[in-house]
Amino acid sequence: MSDDPQPFYSPNRTPPPARTPRPTEHLWAIRRDGRQYNGEGVEFQVLCELSWFYGHRWPTREMALAEADDRKAEYLRDGGVLIG
Repeated sequence: MSDDPQPFYSPNRTPPPARTPRPTEHLWAIRRDGRQYNGEGVEFQVLCELSWFYGHRWPTREMALAEADDRKAEYLRDGGVLIG
């Protein structure tokens, strides 16, 4: 049984505090077809011209980094140029 005195469906229950977002880690930046793609990750995200393009949350940092490496290789294979 939970230590919480109010069940989740209680009309007077106070919501838990909002999660504080953690800053992302810049992994790489590639320019392709006149657009800049940035890889950031444990939630791997691709930003296109600083707008969200793609994201996937991984259970471990290692898995996010593996996807980042795969995407980076794909973009470079398709004519991208590593810029950062």
